[in-house]
Amino acid sequence: SYGRVTFNFGSSSSNINPFVMYLTNNSAGESVVMDANPHDATNNAAFMIGQARAQVASALQASNPLSGPAVFYESGQDSDGQGYDADIAQISSGNLEMIENNEGTVKTQSITGISMSTNSTTGRTTVSTNSGIVFYVYDLNSAAYLDASSNGAAPENAIGWMEPQTAPTSGAWALGDLATSYLLNTAPSGDFSKDLQSGAVTTNSSGAFTYFAEDDGGQNWADWDEFMCGSECAGGSATFVPDTTYDPNGALGIFDVNFTQNSTTQTVSYCVAISVDKATNASAKGRLVCLDATSESPQLTIVQE
Repeated sequence: SYGRVTFNFGSSSSNINPFVMYLTNNSAGESVVMDANPHDATNNAAFMIGQARAQVASALQASNPLSGPAVFYESGQDSDGQGYDADIAQISSGNLEMIENNEGTVKTQSITGISMSTNSTTGRTTVSTNSGIVFYVYDLNSAAYLDASSNGAAPENAIGWMEPQTAPTSGAWALGDLATSYLLNTAPSGDFSKDLQSGAVTTNSSGAFTYFAEDDGGQNWADWDEFMCGSECAGGSATFVPDTTYDPNGALGIFDVNFTQNSTTQTVSYCVAISVDKATNASAKGRLVCLDATSESPQLTIVQE
């Protein structure tokens, strides 16, 4: 009655990997998936939680199912085996514009001429520039992502998603395309020292945050209704600002979150808009993904109208 499904991976004699799936959207085939192994020190069992998407056959069989425009985001362990990084990017027609926080260093990358090869049965898509990067297509310009490439002392260990970008009809993004009220959900990069966070933010027509509160949960503790980066940020203010450095023409949907305190302003996040305010485009609710620009263990925040 509440959509709970159990299933197993492995041989019929062992059933070594039991999972629980909670169906969240029957029509779109979406669900939350959770590892059901005993989770204690004796068994030393891993604990996994994730999402599942039904694959659309027509998308898998399309000649170029990942041609954009789309927004791609990932987070995980870096290839040196010591630190963590996170990326957000806008991809379209074989071109990629990426912003990355690699262990506290923010940098950009432009890649052109990317080609992809998709298996029309499984949706497994490999990238011409790196055989260790794999997308699993589930719809047009929509995919789950795994990076297991090796560029240093250890393989990358990053996961992420690609979502189609619903741009404004004008073709250029502006503050008016963003919704005024959002919920926030933060996904850490895999570093256990990072917090899980959720919250809410309200902005005005100028992009200024008129309300911001977040709830933090860490190992054996929790903290509620903090402003931005905690009590030390009290008295500060934040604003969404169109990014003129990485997106000078407003075509990519990149916005900065600028934080001002004691007359000092810094960019604390870079956000890429996935879809516009529902009032502007009734087919989609406002949605962004934001990259932490300040931490050596960066995290991604999903921002949903």
